[in-house]
Amino acid sequence: MKTTTKIMMLFLAMTLTLAACSKDDDTGTVQVKVTDAPFPFKFVSEANVNITKVELKNEDKEYVTVFEGNAAMNMVQYRNGVTANLAVKSIPPGKYSGIRVTIEGAEVKLTNGETFTVQAGLNGTVNTIITPELVVKEGESQEILMDIDMSDSFSFSGNFFGGWITAVTQITGISSFNPDVRVANLEMTGSVSGTVKDTDGTVIEGAEVYVKYDYDGDGTLEEISTVTEADGSFKIIGLPAGQYTLYVDAKDANEVTTTVTVNVDAEVTVTVEVVQE
Repeated sequence: MKTTTKIMMLFLAMTLTLAACSKDDDTGTVQVKVTDAPFPFKFVSEANVNITKVELKNEDKEYVTVFEGNAAMNMVQYRNGVTANLAVKSIPPGKYSGIRVTIEGAEVKLTNGETFTVQAGLNGTVNTIITPELVVKEGESQEILMDIDMSDSFSFSGNFFGGWITAVTQITGISSFNPDVRVANLEMTGSVSGTVKDTDGTVIEGAEVYVKYDYDGDGTLEEISTVTEADGSFKIIGLPAGQYTLYVDAKDANEVTTTVTVNVDAEVTVTVEVVQE
């Protein structure tokens, strides 16, 4: 009788343990990555933002927190396909179409030692959509990309000619900071990369490269941009599948366009030639 009781107790304990494990595993995992679409970083040594909260909006229009804390990031380090891992979080399965990001303040340090500190507008809260929609499945892991467009978030004050900054001394301050955040479902997107050269084959540093699409669903085409590195290379990640016009704008050259087709989980590579004036 005692042996039977012990066996029953052991069976009950195992059942409860399995039930608890099953309940704990009834989630999916979301990894949040961060990257930057930069302004001309040749004159900026640091562009720091402090991310304090990230929330995903589910089908019931409820928000699920995937990050809360103080993540100070120098966004100059994360460009041309380089990302930083912000958080990994287990959340309930389901569809998540929106996101709310809180950024509390920012700071820009120039290469000449000047530092400008600003506070984010509208309490630092940005609401936007996730493109394509994020579908979290039980036991599976998904990745989303937060592309903080620093070129569109900061407005520099100073003396610029034709929109080009040619010397660090032209920058005298920051007139405003309103975070511009694009969020992509990395499982359902692709990328475009390449090199910008002139007609002599010389690589061009600091050229602006961008595509346009309505990533926040408001009916307006927005730029997703980057700036070429010293070797003329560039990369734009987190693009939904489709055909895009790629724009390349280099100093003292006419703007060049080319058509690229992006596929899911694939990278298309192009070489773009510009004609110097």
